[in-house]
Amino acid sequence: MAALRSMALISDSVMWKVLRAVKPTAEQHVLDVLPMFWPKVHAFFVEAAKNPAGIVDRSLEMPDLGVATAPSESAIGAKRSERAKADMHRICARSEDAPLVQRLLVSAFTAT
Repeated sequence: MAALRSMALISDSVMWKVLRAVKPTAEQHVLDVLPMFWPKVHAFFVEAAKNPAGIVDRSLEMPDLGVATAPSESAIGAKRSERAKADMHRICARSEDAPLVQRLLVSAFTAT
């Protein structure tokens, strides 16, 4: 369960934001936007490795990547989004006193 919780925390705090920033529009290529936001992502990884509890309690957040993405949300997407928020709240609560989750987060964020 610790590995699953760690992956959910990483996905929520970093992965989805980076994936949306990689291809913000059809006109932009990944090589156009990557130099703009990778230094910010790397700095966040360094900070998250120093403070994995900040990922769990959500006091540490990815900075604005400076790439505008168009939100696309349907009624089904809004319902899924609410369910995902509830799931992440539950995952964070169960991960607060889990040293294995924090060790896994440190390992993930130092593997850059």
